[in-house]
Amino acid sequence: MLLWFNSRKALIQSNDEDDLQQCKYYALLDSKLTDDIWKKYLESLKWNKRKFLVVFKEISDRYSEDILTFQSDSVPSFLQFPLGHPVSNTLYTVHPYNHLLYVPFDESEFIFFKDKIEEFYLLLQGLGAEEIKVTTVKATTIHEVLHNEVDVSSEVGSTHVNGKLDVQVKSNHHNESSLDTEEYKRLYDQLGAATDDKIIYYASRKLNSSSHKTLDYFRSKFVINGVYFQSVIFKPTHSRTPEHLIAYQKNKLTVVRQLKYSKKNEKSVDLAIFINGIPVITIELKNALTGQYLHNAIKQYIEDRDPKEPLFEFKRCLVHFAVSTEKVSMCTELKGKSTFFLPFNKALVNEDVNGYATSYLWEDVLCKDSLLDLVQNYINIQIDKEKYYDVETRMLKEKSSVRMIFPRFHQRRAVQCILRALLSDGVGEKYLIQHSAGSGKSNTIAWLAHQLSGFHKHPDDEKSLFNSIIVVTDRRVLNKQIQDSIRQFQQVPGSVVYIDESQPSSELARAIENCTPIIVTTLQRFPIISSSVANNSDKTYAVIIDEAHSSQAGESARHLRKALALEEAQEAEEQLDEENQVKTLEDIIADEIRRKGDQKNISFFAFTATPKPRTLELFGTNRNGVKEAFDLYTMEQAIKEGFILDVLKNYMSWKRYYKLVKRSDIDDKEYEKKKTVRVLSSYVDLQDHAIEKKARIMIEHFVAQTQNEIQGKARAMLVTRSRLHAVRFKRKFDDVMREMKLPYSALVAFSGTVSDAETGEDYTKEKMNNLQGRIDVPDAFKLPQHRILIVANMYQTGFDEPLLHTMFVDKKLGGTNTVQTLSRLNRTTKGKDTTMVLDFVNDPEQVQEDFQAYYGSNYMEENDQTDPNSIYDVLTKVNSFDLIFKNDLEAYAKYFFNKGDHKEKLQPILNGIVARFEDTLDLEQKVAFKADGKTYVRLYRFLSQIITFTDVELEKYYVLLSDLLKKLPASPNALPIEVLQEIDLESYKLQHQFTTDLQLQPGNNAMQGMSPEGAGKQEQDEYEWLTKIIKVLNDTYGLELKEEDKVEFERMKKNIYSNDELMAFFNKNNSKDNIKDKFNEEIDNELLNFINTKLEFYNKLTEDKVNHMFKSLWFNDLYDQKVRKIEKEKPSEEVEKLELLPQLKVRFPEWLNPAITSLKICKNAFVVFIEMTLSASPDKPIKTDLDFIGNDEDNYESLLFEPANDIVDNAKKFLELDPYSFYMCVDDIFTKEAEEEIKKQANT
Repeated sequence: MLLWFNSRKALIQSNDEDDLQQCKYYALLDSKLTDDIWKKYLESLKWNKRKFLVVFKEISDRYSEDILTFQSDSVPSFLQFPLGHPVSNTLYTVHPYNHLLYVPFDESEFIFFKDKIEEFYLLLQGLGAEEIKVTTVKATTIHEVLHNEVDVSSEVGSTHVNGKLDVQVKSNHHNESSLDTEEYKRLYDQLGAATDDKIIYYASRKLNSSSHKTLDYFRSKFVINGVYFQSVIFKPTHSRTPEHLIAYQKNKLTVVRQLKYSKKNEKSVDLAIFINGIPVITIELKNALTGQYLHNAIKQYIEDRDPKEPLFEFKRCLVHFAVSTEKVSMCTELKGKSTFFLPFNKALVNEDVNGYATSYLWEDVLCKDSLLDLVQNYINIQIDKEKYYDVETRMLKEKSSVRMIFPRFHQRRAVQCILRALLSDGVGEKYLIQHSAGSGKSNTIAWLAHQLSGFHKHPDDEKSLFNSIIVVTDRRVLNKQIQDSIRQFQQVPGSVVYIDESQPSSELARAIENCTPIIVTTLQRFPIISSSVANNSDKTYAVIIDEAHSSQAGESARHLRKALALEEAQEAEEQLDEENQVKTLEDIIADEIRRKGDQKNISFFAFTATPKPRTLELFGTNRNGVKEAFDLYTMEQAIKEGFILDVLKNYMSWKRYYKLVKRSDIDDKEYEKKKTVRVLSSYVDLQDHAIEKKARIMIEHFVAQTQNEIQGKARAMLVTRSRLHAVRFKRKFDDVMREMKLPYSALVAFSGTVSDAETGEDYTKEKMNNLQGRIDVPDAFKLPQHRILIVANMYQTGFDEPLLHTMFVDKKLGGTNTVQTLSRLNRTTKGKDTTMVLDFVNDPEQVQEDFQAYYGSNYMEENDQTDPNSIYDVLTKVNSFDLIFKNDLEAYAKYFFNKGDHKEKLQPILNGIVARFEDTLDLEQKVAFKADGKTYVRLYRFLSQIITFTDVELEKYYVLLSDLLKKLPASPNALPIEVLQEIDLESYKLQHQFTTDLQLQPGNNAMQGMSPEGAGKQEQDEYEWLTKIIKVLNDTYGLELKEEDKVEFERMKKNIYSNDELMAFFNKNNSKDNIKDKFNEEIDNELLNFINTKLEFYNKLTEDKVNHMFKSLWFNDLYDQKVRKIEKEKPSEEVEKLELLPQLKVRFPEWLNPAITSLKICKNAFVVFIEMTLSASPDKPIKTDLDFIGNDEDNYESLLFEPANDIVDNAKKFLELDPYSFYMCVDDIFTKEAEEEIKKQANT
């Protein structure tokens, strides 16, 4: 039985003059009118005099059709439905609804109506109407009522909210009342006139005694004298029980305007929404046109809404909305000044679509079906447990906090869009959900899993679309939040199982075999049980993957697909005698391909904040040829809405400078250049002097700045490049912190045992932390005696410590690793509004670029997606080495795919190929074959998850190459450690470059698919003499010249040498002059990067002699390598020292800097040099004059286009305000003649 209460107070009669000034009013009339009266009334309306809008809802059989239907040409325009309801070309249907008539009028009409109210009464009474009641409400209320199909009645009835009695039942319910049911009659037979009071008593007791209050009240029944009552009927997932759908339709949703909620005063809330008489939502409305904004509504809740009032008591109302005409915020618990509202917006800026920008709230979220769905499937009570340090007991304690979770807009949107897509897609598609950190992925996953477990594609389906929902996480400790959230909705015991690594694999197999509705496990379990679940291939599965970029990598994912894959249906004749059917080898391989390929019995739902290109290509939705995320919540929105912090706001860059010398008593030798540089750099960073300098900088920064952040509780993390680095930093931190007599120390985290040759000791994190097994590192990090955590390949992902404020980075990062590592800082907590990064290794521009890639959305154009046919190009390269013979391929496939244990027969085949590899290939060919083989395996593994190959030869090569690569001898790839015996570190210095805000810009990021070109290849390292390698390092990191200059100089050279477009230009088909012109052009573009940020360095490199010198040196080096193919020779005994960057005198006085920085230069323009020559003293105004000087002025004008005009315009605007005159020179090569011309013009 459905129980609902008429909770509506008499709608407030508004005579307030302020109200009249702010909005339109509507009259609601409720009267018992017969069909004849209605017919007479409609006929009496004078359309051309009064603008009455007659709106009726919910068709009732007792109205005759001729009254309900009008010819469209006889209905004036003002009778159109106000919310865009379509009107038939020939008919206009008015839906009657319980004798409810809405008559809109503006202020003047309202006054007119008041004057004519008696006349209006007489009109209706003359037609035979009785019991006429009239009230007025604001327009916004009616707007919501009309669209959301909410019951607004003027029937007199009151809602008590005094804590003792929450509902009052009217005694004069009509026949349609849901209380007039068999259950009610049974109870009435027992209790008579006391029935209503008894129902109210037990309902109120149920509501007040439940731990979850309103949620419990709605989700469970209560019994009175053996009769069960249910407070709400949720929408059925199928149509096989029509009586359930009828009961669902009897739910009554009510909107009450200006609800007076207190017995102590006359205060009221703008809107209250009720479900079957129980208040569930309150809303405060603000209109920007009257000078009221969102913050006013929030302030009203915080300062003027008493949380002790029953309506505002925690867990009574499910959510409170602050709504303006532009934005929406929500809160589930009012607690005075500690109240915290969360944004509830569609986007950073809500679109204004034919009305209010916040209309989505009432048009979508608060409509009847949606609101009941929220109560049934989303809103939940979450108990958060957090460990904290108790000052009094000096021990760690655990505190629990209870939260009401209402889904944020994007969370509900993602789930709803997936469910709608499944109605058309069915099983077998993939969906990428790109939700940033701070998006609440755990709750979104829980809501999705719960709703998928009972999802029916068609209303009349007997079974759910999926047999099991499998939630896969790459975190070995399963997310308890996901588990607890799902359990709230899944009331049936055993409907959710959690299989972690401590449980036997048989538990997971049993759960799949028994079609357990929801299974939560780790990806690592699937390879173990792959074979045991093969007999479940006729089942359908929804696989929800947490952090998809790592969960779907490698063979584990292939085992997962194999475990769940539905084998393709056999031909009819095969099915008749399946046991006796002998499959050919081709059939077996084809089946294996289909298992690993794009299966139609599995739907994948991949959640990630940082999708890699392969993740986007594998799981992304194809929209008009472009792969993109199915649903998106960006890092930009998460930061700007305050759910995470921007970790690049305070970014401090440090650089190291050093000088190495070769020992004079050792002859010069040749070494592999890249490996040697790597060894020497690592050697420098492991020296005690380098470790100590960095440690002191880090600790001093922590003491001076970090330790006082977050109310004196802030923590810091040091990310090191290796376990040995972590060990040495830990030892040095201990020494320095003892020396400084700090009241806290550092912890260290790394795996296994580390041997340090410097001390001859072995180290473990347990030994170094001296925790004696009493507490683990994350918990110890919460103690006040441990404020800094040193890590090596641990806690860089999945480590959520809100007190973490500062990160010291001494490890090379890149791509998603950069984002995931630095994002350990972005968690919010009370008192934390900033973070700090001190980076000793990475290029700030590269860090910014890595974050920019995931600041907005990611997409992949059709032409950039992986070409399936490229697998054949790679296979051609593999076969060009003549190592894999056809008979070997066939024999290997035969033994590999046939049932039975034939592993011993595989080894001789592999051994034969290995022997040919050793005997017939030289070192360069061996490296090339292994690189091409790895490319094939990687590319085929990826492509087989996107498409189903019908060429079985490809699968044969895949299984053979996968095993062969493991058996081939390792290439001589050892680092030249012996070089360390031949060098000494002469000097070392750390220098602070700058502290800045690495700003991210709104925008989307294009990604590239996998390409076989160069994939997996190991470039042959060139050999170089040690003296020249040392010179390169000293030129870059030395102390003979200014340190910043050398760092930037080396970076610029790296950019030039790695410029693919430029390198392609170095070929015999181009003349040397053309190549040189192109080379100079790219150099000049690189130089422009420094004009606004490092002007002194820019001036050095554009000085005529220096500019010509380094350009010539680099060009000749590249031309010899790329075009002439000249091998390097051993340098002479005395290496010529070339001073590329002599100290130059600063050209301009400080007062000129504003003018210089005001010029906006387009980096890609052919602007090489801008020199500003002072032609008058600062206090003497002179006429502005700008000249372009070059070999071909017209040519430069055509090349520069708008950027040139912008430069001139910006300069003129500035110069009109300042008494300076400058001359701007544009030239591809800044020549002596050009400089003389500038001086000549200046003198003129």
